[in-house]
Amino acid sequence: MIEYCHTDFTQWEMLTSDQGELIAILDSVDDAAYIINQQYEVEYINSEVLAAFGPVEGRKCYQYFSNLENICPWCKHNIVIIEGKTYHREWFSAKDKRVYDLIATPLKAMDGEIVKLGICRDITKRKKEEEELKRYRSHLERLLDCDQYGLSAFQGYPCQPVES
Repeated sequence: MIEYCHTDFTQWEMLTSDQGELIAILDSVDDAAYIINQQYEVEYINSEVLAAFGPVEGRKCYQYFSNLENICPWCKHNIVIIEGKTYHREWFSAKDKRVYDLIATPLKAMDGEIVKLGICRDITKRKKEEEELKRYRSHLERLLDCDQYGLSAFQGYPCQPVES
């Protein structure tokens, strides 16, 4: 799992000087984007989030994204909102069965409230390809191990001695 945190959200203050511009940017990206306030309320979702998770209908983020009745046990909301740190990790959504590269960063809203901006890139295909490559590599390593002992892996698996 990839994970990191850092603090510096002054750049977001500049972007939110015109909230309409920020929303236009978030609406135009291919990644899922959302904004969560300090009370775990979903304030904004773009079309990618809507397509993956449906309408919010007043649900808290943990209800909306994870179908939970309480705050997610893995939640880093306080790291982002209270400590002001950007958080990065891979996240598997049990709701839509996809793997996301998730970046959550603090954002100062026009009213001064610190909210969480989340950007999620669907990396499901890449993760499946990585797993397939691991299987191929493991298979090739077994083939090479067989040949080191004068065995032929091409006569079947597991390795069988070469008949003369």
